[in-house]
Amino acid sequence: MKKILNLLFTFILIFIFMINGKAIDYNTPVYSDMTYSQCVEFQDSALYTTGSGYFGHCIKATCYSGVWKTYYYISENMVRCANGNDAKYVQIVKTGCSNYVGSCTPSTKERYCSIITYYDCNKTLSGTPFTTPTTPTTSPFVPPITTKKTTTKRPIFPKTTRPTTATTPIIKSNNNFIQSLTIEDVELVFNKNITNYTIQLDKNINTLNFTIVLEDTKANYELENNEEINREIPIKITVTAEDASTRVYTINIKDKEEILDSNSKLNDLKIQGFKIKFDPNILTYDVTIKKQNSLNISVKPQSETSSYYITGNRNLKNKSQITITVKAEDASETKYIINIKKSTNFTNIIIVILVIGIAGFVGFKVFRKVTTKEVEASYEYE
Repeated sequence: MKKILNLLFTFILIFIFMINGKAIDYNTPVYSDMTYSQCVEFQDSALYTTGSGYFGHCIKATCYSGVWKTYYYISENMVRCANGNDAKYVQIVKTGCSNYVGSCTPSTKERYCSIITYYDCNKTLSGTPFTTPTTPTTSPFVPPITTKKTTTKRPIFPKTTRPTTATTPIIKSNNNFIQSLTIEDVELVFNKNITNYTIQLDKNINTLNFTIVLEDTKANYELENNEEINREIPIKITVTAEDASTRVYTINIKDKEEILDSNSKLNDLKIQGFKIKFDPNILTYDVTIKKQNSLNISVKPQSETSSYYITGNRNLKNKSQITITVKAEDASETKYIINIKKSTNFTNIIIVILVIGIAGFVGFKVFRKVTTKEVEASYEYE
């Protein structure tokens, strides 16, 4: 019985510790045409390390003026070296953004792609080995000793070194959000997560009076196409964070006589690894997950003038809600809700333990019964 219990305990430990982590490497595929949510999902989190490896970036590409421009979703400097190497070796080893270089047909549509960079904190930007700077040490002055004819012991002064202080790298802010945005005499419903808007103006208006407040006081912004407005291209507000990462808000302009599109429905909604029966008119869906912390969601609006953003798709747990907000050109909205149910292996573990325990108990009883019959038979024979 003791052996059976030991085997049962070993089985439980093996069953519990079978989960392994997964990190990005060179073999991770990159993509040239991604949705916003797919690109954000690809983006790695900030890393503080002394080693080397690979790092995935989400890249946004725009063609507002006939030339492709690309922006890091957060920052190109997401890896910080704990050994003080502020100019580490970095090289792009895989890219899905090669299509977004050079001239292009002007468009307000934003594209998303991904790249993988290799970093090495033990090398400098030029590829030479990085040497951690050290603080020179000095010994205290020892005065000369004069000796007489009599023998005296020379005093020994212990050597001391000045304490070295480790310099902690200063991590710069990557907050490039606008907190509030208003335009004088223009109705605009602003949300910091939505970067594409449409407004209607009279034909005689050539400039607008903006009031822009940024979330981070260390960030700054640049306003384009607000002097003698060219209605063929959007007004752009480029917010640059302290760490040089950027976010571009675009405002498309139409005449007041034009009718804006009111379609805020989705054409398709897919969740990688899960099957859902999507219907544009059904706004609520249930998804049961296991150990996922987020979902890879692919969204396609019915109208090209619509925009969308996803909230709640982080640190998922039981009863979490993911909201997909689709905003039409006329600012009307439709919200799709994904309710999260998180299953657990605890119930399965209990069932396995009970089955093995019952099997062991039954086996033990059978063994005792057979042994008892053999003993009784031997008595009867005698």
